[in-house]
Amino acid sequence: MANTVPVMLYDSVLDSNGTSRFLYVAPKPCREILELDPDELMKDMSLVWKLIHPENIKRFHQEDLVANQSGEVFTTEVRIITPSGHLKWLHIHSKPNAEKAGDLVIWTGYLQDITARKLAEERQKETEQKLQLIIEHSTNLFYIHSPDNVFTYISPQCHQFFDFEPEESMFEWTDLITDNPLNAEAVASTQRALKTGQRQPSYQVECISKNGRIIWVEVNEAPVLENGKVKAIAGSLTDITQRKLVEEALRESEFFFKESQRAASVGSFKTDLVRGTWESSEVMDSIFGIDPKFNRNVQEWLDLVHPADREMMEQYLKKDVIGQGSPFFKEYRINRANDGEMRWVIGSGSLISESENEMLMMGTLLDITEKKREEEEKAILIAQLQQSQKVEALGRLAGGIAHDFNNKLSIILGHIELAQRKVDLSPSLKRHLLQIQQAAGQSADIVRQLLAFARRQTASLQTLDLNEIIRGTIKVLRPLVGEEIEVDWIPDDQLWPVKMDPAQIDQILTNLCINARDAIDGFGRITIEVQNKKYDTLKNGEGKDFVPGDYVQLNVKDDGVGMSQQDLDVIFEPFFTTKGVGKGTGLGLATVYGIVKQNDGYIEVLSELGQGTTFQIYLPRHIGKEEQFSTREHLPQIEPGKETILVVEDESEILNVNVQLLEMLGYRVLAANKPSEAIQLAVEHQGEIDLIMTDVVMPEMNGRVLAKELLQLFPDLRCLFMSGYTADVIAHHGVLEEGVHFIHKPFSLNDISGKLREVFKSP
Repeated sequence: MANTVPVMLYDSVLDSNGTSRFLYVAPKPCREILELDPDELMKDMSLVWKLIHPENIKRFHQEDLVANQSGEVFTTEVRIITPSGHLKWLHIHSKPNAEKAGDLVIWTGYLQDITARKLAEERQKETEQKLQLIIEHSTNLFYIHSPDNVFTYISPQCHQFFDFEPEESMFEWTDLITDNPLNAEAVASTQRALKTGQRQPSYQVECISKNGRIIWVEVNEAPVLENGKVKAIAGSLTDITQRKLVEEALRESEFFFKESQRAASVGSFKTDLVRGTWESSEVMDSIFGIDPKFNRNVQEWLDLVHPADREMMEQYLKKDVIGQGSPFFKEYRINRANDGEMRWVIGSGSLISESENEMLMMGTLLDITEKKREEEEKAILIAQLQQSQKVEALGRLAGGIAHDFNNKLSIILGHIELAQRKVDLSPSLKRHLLQIQQAAGQSADIVRQLLAFARRQTASLQTLDLNEIIRGTIKVLRPLVGEEIEVDWIPDDQLWPVKMDPAQIDQILTNLCINARDAIDGFGRITIEVQNKKYDTLKNGEGKDFVPGDYVQLNVKDDGVGMSQQDLDVIFEPFFTTKGVGKGTGLGLATVYGIVKQNDGYIEVLSELGQGTTFQIYLPRHIGKEEQFSTREHLPQIEPGKETILVVEDESEILNVNVQLLEMLGYRVLAANKPSEAIQLAVEHQGEIDLIMTDVVMPEMNGRVLAKELLQLFPDLRCLFMSGYTADVIAHHGVLEEGVHFIHKPFSLNDISGKLREVFKSP
């Protein structure tokens, strides 16, 4: 392949503030020459200035300033240090362009990498100097010394070597040798030559000149014989000081290169794609988990490629790299040779030599496993964010429609309650009213499910023993799932307490058991189990959100048809269902998920097609002061009242219905359509007011503020809030504060009767 000198074209401008900036930079040469990102360079021209060698920066600034002031062609040569630490020589040429940016002149120019030329010039200069020395003097020093190491002859180069003039040359050879331990061979070699009379191999020795200079020389000596005896030693010295310095610099450079590769986890390689052999650096060996004995051929390397990527890599090498001579650039997975660990790597390389018998490629290998893991974690976080946003959007939608929809249902259900208690109703009319009541109740349940999924359902927290709550719920569940399905209940006598709304436990079990019933074809079994568990992590990875600790685990298991992985991935999505049209809203499992999350719990699903399904719910153990477990109180369905209640509701039709329901229960009722009217009624009322039953969201002021106003007039006043959705003025994240009483619209006559008795009996 032909070698070319990289050239980077550019356009720049000096603005009115005296700041230079690039208008255009040739991308590829920018990366090759400066090792900078062209987009970043366009934003910040100072990145180039930072590369200039400290010894050249002052001169370059002065030349650039003169060029900008004079507007003349600017040409210079300067050294730079690239981000990877390489020293380069650049030829810079820039001239004013006819085009302008406003009133400013555009400069057009180029940067040319002349490093190779500069190095060649330096080598040529060195060669010329040596040739000149050879012509004038010779580069070697020749000498003869006596057996007792006293010089009897030394060539004129003595001054250049040891700062001695020829007439001063009669000194002992050992006086020149330093104390460097490496010099031991010098004396030994001379002694062997004197003793054996034979020529000895050359050796290197560190010497010190008359003026204290350290000089390394290569010594070639031979004995001078006379009558079979050694009369003298003749030799020559070659100055190798510079070579020693270069060798030391090379060792330092190799050390720096290896350490840099190790720090960046970047390996390097050279491979012959024709012969199938390759060489690799220590870092690359470390990435692949191979030792020096590893058989380095292309097939052995392919065997380390992950099986899922192996065929792709084979085809890529044959078609693109070998077939078309394309540069090598690929992300792929490997299994390390020593431990089998899967790692992600990215390899890149270019062909440096190509012939019939040889195709050499050199390149680098970067371990990007951590980056890949970060990308996967980021993808998970994005998915979680999207799910959270979806839930939030649904919550806003549910909250928006719940108020108005539940208000309308309150009117419908209230009038049905009133109509059903008419004594002169015909059986046919009673059936119609019952069907309307059931349809309205189902509509209210759908809204509650939406609010539960969106975690906007109002929850009244109580300390619960799940054994007690579930034992009562199962009585309702058994007829719900049908006679063909058995419901097994496995309690735990030492169960830890949890704190949540008992009605939410009912919702969880009802939804899961109905879901299990629909998954069982014919006869089957549903198993409900509770147990104490201490977890550090969850098996199926609720992710980084999981908080280690003590949990009460609720399992609901069925032996139904099970689910595919595809269904498991979206099982908690709102409105997702595997049931037929008209057989489900797709809100059951979404409701369960919302309730569990609202109570700081976690949920996992274990299922395979044909193997049934198990839902595992983890509810945090409640740890606090000793509290009495809440149990279900079975109050009479209708309990007449005698207290005075002030009802405040801004919807006139709802107010009218509520007044009639309360009067039907025997209460004395004061009705107000807005807060100011309620305050006026309270001030003018002769006698006590026992309870205020108020809507939460109203014009003028909300229900909580109204209650505070009335408590100043009636300190013993009890309060019952009602609303079609959770309002932050009485609940935090859907959880009622202690001592706050709330009833959700729509409610039945039984609901309001029981709730009022609960409020009046509370402390």
